[in-house]
Amino acid sequence: MDVAATTLAMAGVAIPASMDAQDMFAENYGRAYVYSSADRMSNVIDRARSVMGPRFHYIRNFMLDRPLYNWGHREVGSALWDPDGKVTSFMALRRLADAGNLEGVHAAP
Repeated sequence: MDVAATTLAMAGVAIPASMDAQDMFAENYGRAYVYSSADRMSNVIDRARSVMGPRFHYIRNFMLDRPLYNWGHREVGSALWDPDGKVTSFMALRRLADAGNLEGVHAAP
């Protein structure tokens, strides 16, 4: 939400009083907590929320069938970002996983 206020400030537009947002580049900028979320990465659906304060970082994963990390968007990105067709590290890891050469959390889909 602070991105909108920062954009307005950069454009020289006053931040409306109705917005609960701050200019991230202001000298007095500060937040007690930081909130984040993830819903989609490329063609992969993911759903996670988090809040981080001075002492704790709480992460809520709503996709419990994906215990560690979702590989899908990395595979799409690897194919798009490598114009020479070279095997990237994520593609190599995926091939190791498919061959059964990874164990435990490293083998998570």
